[in-house]
Amino acid sequence: MTEQPPRRAARLAGPYLRGYAAVLFCSHPLAGLLILAVTFIRPEVGATGLLAALSARAASVQLGYAEVEQPPEIYNALLVGLALGSVWSFSPLVAGLAVAAGAITALATHVLSGWLWRLNRLPAMSLAFVVIAWLFAAISRDVAFLEPARPVLYPDLHPVWLSHFFTSLGWFLFTPHPVAGVAMFAALLISSRYLALLAVAGYVVGALTLTALGSAVLPSLTGFNFMLAAMAVGGLFAFPDRASFAWGLFAAVVAALLCVALQGLAQLGLPPLAAPFLLASWLVMAGLSLRPGGGAPFLLLDTPTLPERSLIAARLARARLAEPGSYPVNVPFFGDWQVSQGIDGPHTHRGPWRHAFDFIVVDERGRSHRNDGGTLGDYLGFGAPVLAPVAGQVWRCEDRLLDNPPGEIDARAGRNFGNHVLLRTADAAFVLLGHLQHGSLRVKAGDWVEAGQILAACGNSGRSAQPHLHLQVQAFDDPGAPTRPLHLRSTVVKRAGVAGAAFSLSARPVEGDIVSGALRDRAFAEAMHLPAGRTLGFRDDAGGLHTLRIELTLLGQFRLIGAGGASAALDERIDVLAFYDRQGAADPLLDSWLLAFGLTPFSGAAERWTDAPPVSLAPLSAAERALLVVLRPFGASFDSRYERRRDASGQGWRQTGRHRLTLGPGLVLDVTTEAEIDPLHGCRELTVSSGDRRRHFTLVETGLAGDVGVPARREAV
Repeated sequence: MTEQPPRRAARLAGPYLRGYAAVLFCSHPLAGLLILAVTFIRPEVGATGLLAALSARAASVQLGYAEVEQPPEIYNALLVGLALGSVWSFSPLVAGLAVAAGAITALATHVLSGWLWRLNRLPAMSLAFVVIAWLFAAISRDVAFLEPARPVLYPDLHPVWLSHFFTSLGWFLFTPHPVAGVAMFAALLISSRYLALLAVAGYVVGALTLTALGSAVLPSLTGFNFMLAAMAVGGLFAFPDRASFAWGLFAAVVAALLCVALQGLAQLGLPPLAAPFLLASWLVMAGLSLRPGGGAPFLLLDTPTLPERSLIAARLARARLAEPGSYPVNVPFFGDWQVSQGIDGPHTHRGPWRHAFDFIVVDERGRSHRNDGGTLGDYLGFGAPVLAPVAGQVWRCEDRLLDNPPGEIDARAGRNFGNHVLLRTADAAFVLLGHLQHGSLRVKAGDWVEAGQILAACGNSGRSAQPHLHLQVQAFDDPGAPTRPLHLRSTVVKRAGVAGAAFSLSARPVEGDIVSGALRDRAFAEAMHLPAGRTLGFRDDAGGLHTLRIELTLLGQFRLIGAGGASAALDERIDVLAFYDRQGAADPLLDSWLLAFGLTPFSGAAERWTDAPPVSLAPLSAAERALLVVLRPFGASFDSRYERRRDASGQGWRQTGRHRLTLGPGLVLDVTTEAEIDPLHGCRELTVSSGDRRRHFTLVETGLAGDVGVPARREAV
C-alpha cells in the first residue's frame, strides 16, 4: 500500500521535531514545532540552525549510526547552528560553516556520549554543542569574510522579573525575546508540567544565589543553566520525588556558582554557554551514583524519561511489586498452607530476624493435626514435600537431627533451625528453609537446584513445637545471620472474613492467611496467549473497525500496538500477563484493553486482585480531564479491583474491573470494565463504562501478520 503524503511527511519530520524538543528534555512533536517556530523569530538564525540540524542527521545516517526516535545529534547541531547564526550575518559562507558544523557535531555527539558513558555512565546531553561551538568560535576569529550580525533589541515584558525569566529561557535558543521564552515554556508544559515546575524553581534558586553573592552576572542571561540543571537532576535522570527535587535545586545552585566562576572564559572568546549546567549536573549525578548505600533519590541514568511517565511506572510498581530491596521467593510447598507466624511475628520473628515466615498445614476447621495431636504423624504438614523457593546452589544442609515430639523444643545452641537447607542464589543472597524432617534430604551441599524442585520434607527439628516450615532470606551464610526483606512471588492468598482468593505478584501474607502458589490454568492461559505476529480485529457499536497486533522489537520486547501506532509493552509469563509502558496518542481499543487486562493472572484460583492503571486510559469527559489537570497536574492512577469468574456456560470467563479515583470530597471518578473470554478466541467482548460514556468492542477477526515465506492470514470469528 502506498504511503499517504501527510503520513510520509509526518514520518520524515518526526525525528527533527523530537530533536528540536530535546533542547528542553521534551519529546512531544508539538513541543518541537513550537521550538522550531521560536528559532525563526529571526529567520536567518532559524535557517542556520536548521541547516546544521539537517547536516548532522544526514551525517549520522551516512555513518550508519543506529536509528533512534530522538536523535541526539539533531539538538546539539541545532544549537551550534543557532550560535553561528546569532553571531554572524547570514551568507553562503555562514551556511557552509553551518553544514560543516552539523556534520562535525554529529561525530562529536556519538564520540563524547560513548566516552562519558564509559567514564561513569553519565549522559552527554549538550556537551557536543558546547565543544563544537567553542571550536567554531575559535575558527571564526581568523575568517576574514564573516560579518557580525546586526544587533537586535528585544522589548521587555512586565513585570520585569517575569520578563527576565522568559528572556533567560529564550537565550538557550540564542533568541533572548520574552515571547520566545513564553513559547518555550509552553513547549515544556505540553510535554511535562513537572519539568516546567522544576524550571521555575531552578531559576528562582539560581537567581537568589547570584543576588546573595552580589554578582554582576545577570540571571536573565545565564538563568537557563539553572533551569536545565534542576530539570536534569530533579526530573529526567532521577525518579521524581522530594529527594530528587531537592537535589535538582542544589544542582541549580551549583550551576549559578559555576556561571560566576566561568565568566573568565568570555575574555578568551569562549562564552560559557551551557557549560555551567553540564558541570553542575554531572557533579551531582556522579556523586549520587557512587553512593555506597544507595537509597533516594533513585537515578535513571540508563533509562531517562519524562517524570510523569516515571510516576506512572512507580504507581504500577507499588501496586504490583514489593519495595525495592525486597527479595522475591516462590512458595516452597504444594497446595494450601497457613501462615502461623509472619513478618514481625510475636514469637521469634523479632529484631534482626523479623523478616521470616512460618507455615503449617490446617484442615477446614483450622486444626493442624488429626486426633489429639499426640504423635508427629497426626500433624497434617509432617512429611509434606518442601520445595526450593529459588534456583541456586545448596550451600549447606543438615538432616541428622531427630524430630521433636509434639510440644517439645530442642533449644540447644546451634540447633535453632534444626535440620535445614541453605541455598545460595546467583546474586549472592542466601535462602534458608528450617525445621526439616530427619533423614528427608534429597540434595547435598554443592548441588544446583531449580526453583520448585523437592529438597526435603517438613519436620519438627530444632526450635519447633509442632511440624512447620520456616522460610527466610539473609545476606550471609551464618545460620543466625540477620534476615533481609522478602516477599512471596505470584501467590494466591485466602484471608478470613474476605470473600474470594486474592492473587498477588508480591505477597506479604499475615498470620492466619492461607497461601498457595498461583498454579497456571492452562485453558485460560492459552486463550489469552499473545504470540508475536498475532492480530485482533474488533468492531465498535458504530461499525468502526479497530485492530491490535503484537510485535517483537529489536531489543526483544513484546509490544501490543494499536492501529494508529500507539503501543504498550507486554510481559507474558507462566503465571501472569502484564502490560506497562504505554506510549503514543490515545487509542480507544488499546486503552480499553489495557484498563481491562493490565494485570491478568493465569491462575485458576485467582478470584480477585488489584492494580493501578493510569487514569488517562479511561473515556473521560473534557470537564473531567480539565479537572485532572488542575487537581492532579502530574498524572494519576486508579485504585483498580478486578474479579474473574466462570461465565454462565461454564466454558469461558468473565473478568470485571472497578476503577476509582478520589479527587476530593464528593469528586470521584468511577469506571468499570467487563471482558468476556472464551477458550478458543480469547477476549470476545470488551466494555468500558464511565458515567454515560461507553466503549464496546466485539471481536470479529483474528489473524497472523505476514513474514518472509509466511503469508498473512485472517479468520473471521
